[in-house]
Amino acid sequence: MSDTSEAVGLAQYRRCEVCHEMGADVATRMFVGTSGGDHTSYAHADCAEVAGVEVIKP
Repeated sequence: MSDTSEAVGLAQYRRCEVCHEMGADVATRMFVGTSGGDHTSYAHADCAEVAGVEVIKP
């Protein structure tokens, strides 16, 4: 599986923090705890743009 198709496959399970629908494809926030635990928030690219949410760039 290529990196692109894997990312698309995982996106189907991510809830958009703006519209709350599944399929979010861009990371908007990432929290990493001192214990090493983490949480990343996602949004659809269009939702992030309309809402003015910054997108994390790799």
